[in-house]
Order: sequence, then structure tokens, then C-alpha cells
Amino acid sequence: GRPPTDPSLLAVLAGWMGVAESPALVRRLAESATAGNPLIAGTHGESVGWVASALIWTDELALAERWLDDVLIAGGERGAVITCAVAALNRATVRYHVGRLTDAIADAERARDVYRYGWTSSPWSTPVLVISHAARGDLAAAKAALAIGERAGTEAFDHDTLLEARCRLHLDTGDAAAALGDARTVGERVVARSRDEQPRLWAWRRLAATAAHRLGRQDEAHELIDRDLAGLR
Repeated sequence: GRPPTDPSLLAVLAGWMGVAESPALVRRLAESATAGNPLIAGTHGESVGWVASALIWTDELALAERWLDDVLIAGGERGAVITCAVAALNRATVRYHVGRLTDAIADAERARDVYRYGWTSSPWSTPVLVISHAARGDLAAAKAALAIGERAGTEAFDHDTLLEARCRLHLDTGDAAAALGDARTVGERVVARSRDEQPRLWAWRRLAATAAHRLGRQDEAHELIDRDLAGLR
């Protein structure tokens, strides 16, 4: 019944708990993981990614941003390229959620440098770049960012995140049918992989509800959004 003391294990635990457990518990775990060192451990950013994701999933956005600021300072001083990219990606996500879209785009571009210069094979930050450009009304920039992600070979999680971003872009460009198709695909892939709909992580059901509503399929839209709300509650 006691949490581990190793910061890396605490980070992983915060990530797993962030999917569905009490936000208060997740915050305690995250604060314990980062108490001794904002970078948590000498990794390539995995621990930072776990804690950042957990805080974002539980709406601890102010805490996440303050800590990610510290990560970027410490990581920059130590030349921790991958860790800084992970931190920039997650800070971009935080800033998107609070409406600081220009800052979100700047962070997402910074995070994508590790792809540009060959450190990774996946342009991790493409999804948040797509939705941030779209939210600013720059659909051309959103489409250009999406094309980069679609050309790259990505892991399953990254691919599903990109599909959700494409779904949002379809909604912004008025293609509700394509949006509904992408949302359904994400849902099928997530459930097949995790056997859990994980509504904190994935927005596909509420995106599908929006698309169904715009297509005039109101019963379907109500069913989708009611189920999503029940899961979130």
C-alpha cells in the first residue's frame, strides 16, 4: 500500500494512475517524483513524459507548466536534448489547453527539432501543432503540419494522436463525415490495444459526437457524448 521511493518508478506510477485515478493522488505522486530533481532521472525524457502526461490528463495545468519551465532550464544547462524536446512537447500541449496558441506553436516547433535533425523517427509534436494552428484559424499551416506527420512512420500511440488531430481539422474544414470516420478508427484502435476507452487520454468519442451532430445524427451524438461524460465522471 506504499508508493515506491525511486523517482523513476514514481514517475511511471503517476503516468499509470493518471489514466483513471484520483487527480489528488496523481498530483502527490508527481510532486514526489520531481521533488529532488526536475529532470527526475538520467533518462531520455521517459520519466518527464510520464509525469507531464499524468498532470495534463488530470487538468493540473498550472503545476505542469511551472515544472516544465524548470525542466527546460535544467535540461538546457545539461544538454539533455531529448528530455528538452519531451518537455517542450508537453508544455505545448498545456499551452494549447489554456489558449496560449502562439506559445504552443513555438514549443511544438522546438520539440519537432529532434525529428528534423534525426534524433527520432517520429515527429512527436505534429498533432499539437496541427490543432494549435487550426485553433488560430490558420488551416493551411495545420494541413502542412499534418502532412509531415502522415509521411513519417510512427508508433501506434503517435499515430492515433495524429488521427485525432486530423479529425479536429476535418471538423474545422467542414468535413464531418471524414471526422467521424477518423474518430471511430481511433476508438477501435484504442480499445483493441488497451481494452479501455480511457476518456482522459482520448477525445475521439466527443469528437465523434460533434461530427454525428453536424451530420444530423442526433441520437448517435447523444449516445456518444453521454457515454464519454459517464467515463470522465
